[in-house]
Amino acid sequence: MMLELIAQSILLSGGTVHSMEADQGPTLADVTITDGRIAAVGPVGSLDAPEGAVVVDVTGMHVVPGLIDGMVNHDPDHDLLYVSAGVTLVRDAGNQVGRVLMERRPEARDRAPGPTLFVAGPVLDGDPPSTTEAAVMRSADEVDVKLNPLLAAGVDYLSVHEGLPREAWERVLVMAHENGLQVWGPVPSAVSLADVIAKAQDGVFGMQALLPTGRVWRDAGPEDVLAALAAA
Repeated sequence: MMLELIAQSILLSGGTVHSMEADQGPTLADVTITDGRIAAVGPVGSLDAPEGAVVVDVTGMHVVPGLIDGMVNHDPDHDLLYVSAGVTLVRDAGNQVGRVLMERRPEARDRAPGPTLFVAGPVLDGDPPSTTEAAVMRSADEVDVKLNPLLAAGVDYLSVHEGLPREAWERVLVMAHENGLQVWGPVPSAVSLADVIAKAQDGVFGMQALLPTGRVWRDAGPEDVLAALAAA
């Protein structure tokens, strides 16, 4: 039934719609969906159902935008769990590159209910790597050799890990930004949070990046995190 609904135009009637816009609270509304995208939102009874549309009465239910899981290692066996929880997009932080690129294809995503995939391919790491699926890059020269095929494969962004040497990390940032891609990951052990900000790494995985050097969460308070950010 779910796949049939995805393939057709839909009118969701009478639900409590949460637009998530800052100046808009929840409101009773109808929503039309065409070709898998929201076409219109309007007061209850104000929208005409597209020809051949499935009309679903969602009175008493809540209609919310799809959720995003921003850090996963995708496993297709989990697809139904994601959509059952309202997650419609996942960002894969590192995986076997051939498999995850195959899973990202529309025909693979349409095979069964599952989220859209935003993928990095393999995590970029130093030696020894954190996982057998990592792309090991020990130097800037090695980045030049190994990163171009990954860029040509069409990854959505790049994911770095803690073991990536500073020289390699800096080269990854340059090549990624030259190709319009973002770079995310934990703060590599060879650099500081200040370096991450100065060199414009686009995002950081892991709240531990905000801890002062040598501190752990059980003995750090908000003032310590603010001090670490101020120092960066």
